[in-house]
Amino acid sequence: MVQAHYEAIKRRDLTGILQTIAEDVIWEFPAPAIVPFSGLFEGLGTVRDFFVAVGSSVYVREFAVERIFVENETAITLGRERFAVKATHQE
Repeated sequence: MVQAHYEAIKRRDLTGILQTIAEDVIWEFPAPAIVPFSGLFEGLGTVRDFFVAVGSSVYVREFAVERIFVENETAITLGRERFAVKATHQE
């Protein structure tokens, strides 16, 4: 399931992404408050909002998964991203 999730991200397939996430998900994207998709998201609807905010505000220049930790129904992913802001084209 985790692999299917990241494959859907690479395809930019929002429906596919959401199909890999539990309804009661807790999703965190730690970043400065100025980032429109930073914060803690609880529930599938708010995680959908997270992905919509990412797609509408930045160009994803790099997305790399470095490590995935899975235990039972919990997955934690460490990686790196590089974005450019759509409004300014600055990274």
